[in-house]
Amino acid sequence: MMPNFRDLTKLPTFLNDFYGNVDSLAIRYRPLFQELLQLPANQAVLFHCTGGRDRTGIATALLLYSLGVPQDKIEEDYLASNYYLKNSNKEMFKKMGSLTDDQINMVSKALELKSMYLQTTFKSLEKRYGSLDQFFKEGLGIGEIERKQLIDKYTQ
Repeated sequence: MMPNFRDLTKLPTFLNDFYGNVDSLAIRYRPLFQELLQLPANQAVLFHCTGGRDRTGIATALLLYSLGVPQDKIEEDYLASNYYLKNSNKEMFKKMGSLTDDQINMVSKALELKSMYLQTTFKSLEKRYGSLDQFFKEGLGIGEIERKQLIDKYTQ
């Protein structure tokens, strides 16, 4: 699925296309949001993906959006993965084969998350559903009442 690391020029296009494909987001994230609604106050939910940045980053961005967090803060949180995953990503790339340190640094830099990827997802959802709020309503089963429940439950 990933483009060949030897041609890093294709990586931004690949990632932008990846983030623009919102066909499965409703199916993928609806169970998470329904669980968040039903979860007792004294329990927590853990959600993650293999890399902890793309699918997890979108899930977190959608959750923050549902809680009324401003877009710039959502993007700031999303981009924090670049910092927190930096060392583990380099170790993963080292295990992938015969990449030099310079190549590992180039791949790491090329794979850094960018605000435009998250913006692409949000814009694609707006295009498909008419608005993000409509995506929440139709795709995730989160209307105004449920959104208020999430805000009451997960914010102070």
